[in-house]
Amino acid sequence: MKEYTVIPFVSVGVFKFDTPIKEYLQNSLYSYTQQGVQENGYECYNIIEPELSITCENGNIAAIRCHKCCYINNRNLIGLSLSQCKKILNAEPDSYDFIQVGYDDEKPQTVYDFDSLGLQIWVANQKVVSVSCFSFTEDDPIEGTCPQSA
Repeated sequence: MKEYTVIPFVSVGVFKFDTPIKEYLQNSLYSYTQQGVQENGYECYNIIEPELSITCENGNIAAIRCHKCCYINNRNLIGLSLSQCKKILNAEPDSYDFIQVGYDDEKPQTVYDFDSLGLQIWVANQKVVSVSCFSFTEDDPIEGTCPQSA
C-alpha cells in the first residue's frame, strides 16, 4: 500500500490541489474509475491504490478523501480514535455533524471539521474510517464531495 502524507491545503501525497487531474491519470501510474459528473457539477474519480476519492472542479483537484491511509505528522489517522487524532493534529474540531451514509455497514458516522487544517475526520464506531482533505477553508466550500466508496 502506498502511504500518502497530507500537507494541509497543498497536497495529499503526490496529488496537489488546484492541479489538473489529467496530469495524474494520463501517465498510467494510477488505476482509477471515473464516477462521472455529479449533480453539483463536480467530477469524481476513485484511485484504486491507494484508495482515494478525488473531487475535481473544472478538471482541477479540489478535495481528496483518504480511505485506507492518511499520514499527518508521520501517523496514519485511519483506524485511530478521535482523541488520538486531536493529539496528533494538536487541534480541536471546529464543528461536527452526524451523517447516515451507505458506508461501513450502514452505520452512522460523525464528521468532525478541522477548518484550520482543511480536514474532515469521519468516525464510525469510535474509529476514524476516512479523512477528507480540502484545498480551501470553510469560507469557500465546494458543495459536496464524491460519495464515499466502499
